[in-house]
Order: sequence, then C-alpha cells, then structure tokens
Amino acid sequence: EYEAFFQGKWTYFRLTAVTGHVFNRDFTEEYNDWRAHEPIELFQAPTELKESDSRNRMISHLRNEAKGCHGVVLWLDCDREGENICFEVLSIVHERLLQPKGVYRARFSSLHHPDLKNAMRALQSPSESESKSVEARQEIDLKLGVSFTRFVTLYLKQNFRHVMDSLALKVVSYGPCQAPTLWFCVKRQNEILTFVPVPFWVVSVEVRDGGGAGLWFSRKRGYFWEEPPATAVFNRLKAACTAGESSTVVKVEERSKTHRKPLPLNTVALLQKASLRLRMGPARALEAAEALYIAGLTTYPRTETNKYAASFDATELLESMSQKGDGHASKYAQRLLKAGSSAPRSDGHDAGDHPPIT
Repeated sequence: EYEAFFQGKWTYFRLTAVTGHVFNRDFTEEYNDWRAHEPIELFQAPTELKESDSRNRMISHLRNEAKGCHGVVLWLDCDREGENICFEVLSIVHERLLQPKGVYRARFSSLHHPDLKNAMRALQSPSESESKSVEARQEIDLKLGVSFTRFVTLYLKQNFRHVMDSLALKVVSYGPCQAPTLWFCVKRQNEILTFVPVPFWVVSVEVRDGGGAGLWFSRKRGYFWEEPPATAVFNRLKAACTAGESSTVVKVEERSKTHRKPLPLNTVALLQKASLRLRMGPARALEAAEALYIAGLTTYPRTETNKYAASFDATELLESMSQKGDGHASKYAQRLLKAGSSAPRSDGHDAGDHPPIT
C-alpha cells in the first residue's frame, strides 16, 4: 500500500497480484460422467468457468482488496492471455468498485523504470475482443481435448484392453498441442532408428610459408564417397611432399562477409543456443534460466519478444554490471564498454509479453 500522484491528485493505492488465470473452463457437472454422454455430444455441451485453485482463495482475496476502491489499474502481461486475465479480475472486483467506470489498462513491454512510468501516464482500456479470442481458444481446446481423449480411451479399452492393462494405462490423453508435438518426436525417433551411416573420406593439406604461417586446403568438390579416389589423391600429395616439391598459387579470390549482431534473446533462441553451445536439453536449460531469474541475475526467461523497447539503454546496463556484477560478469562488461557498445538490433518482434532475456 502506498500513496502517489494519479490523475491530478494524491491517491491511495493497494497493490496485489494474481498467480495466472483465476478461472478454468470446464464442462458442466452432468457432462463429467463418461457413461452418460457420447464423446461427440461434448462439441455441443455447455461450459462454465470454475476457480482454478480454490486453495489459494484468490476470488475472496481480490474482493476484499477491491472493497472501497474507486478504480483498478490492470498490469497484466500485454498479450492475449494477459488480456483475458484482466477480464477475469474485473468480473470479481467490478461490483466492489465505488466507480465502476474507473477501469484502466497499463500497456508495457519492458520492466525498465522509464517504460513503467510512461505506461502509467498513458493508461488505456482493456480489450474485450482479445479476451474473447482467448475464451474461444479455451473452449476449442477443451472440447477437442476431452472428446478425443474419451473416444480414444474407450476405443482402446474395448478393442485393446490387454495393451492398456500391460502398460497400466487408465486414460490415453489427447491434446491439440500434444498430438502434433508427439508426431514430431516419433518422426525424429524413427529417422534416428532407420538412419544408415554412409562412409566418406576427406583429403586436406596444410601449406606453410617461410614465416611459419599456414593454410588448410581441401577438395573443392567436397567429400570423397569412395575410398580409391581419395587414396589416390592422398598418395599423390604425400609423394609431392616427400619429394620436397613446391606448390604454386594460381588464383586468389577475395570475398567480404558481414556478420550481423544476433537478435535479442527470446525463449526459443535460448533453448537453441543452450542445445548447440552447451549441449543442454530444453528442461535443463529452462531450469537453469529460471534459477538465474529467481536469483535476480537475468530477466524473465519465458518470452516470445526478441526486440528491445526504444528506451532500452545498453550502455547503462553494462555500466551497472561493470560496477555491481561478480568477477567474470564485471570484467566482461568492462571489456564491452571499452570496445564500445552499440544499439541492439531493431528488426525483431515485440510480442508484448516480456522483454528479451537479458
């Protein structure tokens, strides 16, 4: 609780938070009986919202906090899920507000202090259309997932009960995201199992000048897929080296190549780099990233955004790291400052959820 200047006058604020969605969408009670309704009937069945977790008493908490307030400022993630949570909160607190029209939505994509201040100065209204799109997606996911789960489970129990019993399966779950993902996993596993390695040969030579500088040369056409031609080329090169023959450069081609700086890091890029550079699987990489976030060393690791806000100051961040970071981070930041930092790329995507991982 605190006081601050808001819309031309000093205002008393209460600050609280939710832990994600307050409600879950589910079928009404009568449709929870598998024996009472066929799976296909679920596509026309009514649904309702139920409290996600009654143990944390979020609904009663929000009602108590809203009592006596004139308005509410919603600071949820600036994506569709966040917009839907805005309306979940409003459905709970709206009747407790002294001024029902005092509803404001903060739009922000960065937790940088200037961005938060700007968002507070430019409050908007929550988007009901975005929230309804989430409700539609929730209903589609529910009806597809539950109907196909029941259909597949009942079919397997009727026709392959021995398989279900041998695997100790009671339910075979289907989800609109699970099934396609499982297909990718199975496809990749089959490719690994059916892969037949093909042998190849590489012939390369190192040439050094009088000063000791050397270059590696390899075959212009790439690998040899048969051993005899590779052996023949190797033997000719070996004989030339043994005889002390010299080599002549007959042609020099120069090419320039520009390497662009990488885009700021989002979750997908983080997992790719962790796999490529550190040989870490997705679960372990996210666990490490979340540990760094909880320790206050990095920003939130789950984000689709790979574009910094216009107000992001890389030099300010490096200066702070150079002064307050641990030994390795501090020295690295100092080297970057000495080399001269430049603005991050601006051609990424701002999904409006969280800033890039920093």
